[in-house]
Amino acid sequence: MALNWPKDNVGCPLFFADGLPPLEVLRKAKHVGKEVFESKFFSATESYYVLYEHPALKDHDKVFLVERQELLPFLQAKIKPERGEGLDITVTSHDLNNFLICNHDGDLFFLVVEGTENSIR
Repeated sequence: MALNWPKDNVGCPLFFADGLPPLEVLRKAKHVGKEVFESKFFSATESYYVLYEHPALKDHDKVFLVERQELLPFLQAKIKPERGEGLDITVTSHDLNNFLICNHDGDLFFLVVEGTENSIR
């Protein structure tokens, strides 16, 4: 199921609290490795929202609701930090308090919304 995600006045997805620009969001996030796939974040719920950001066509950005048993093998196969390979996607649980931010270079960042519980542990 794909949904169009709301955008700000310059076309950026409004996926994060306060509508911060992407670089500001990453400054608040913790750089993590593939061990995040074994963390509490991926055992807390059965399904996740996944924001896919198309590399060239911003009107092709989509949000999907994905089951954990489909999402984890997909992420493990497509995100390879050691080879600099990844996808421009963001994963969050339904409460929108914790975010796994992935980029096309295979970097993984974990963001916790201020004032909420960190589920990476």
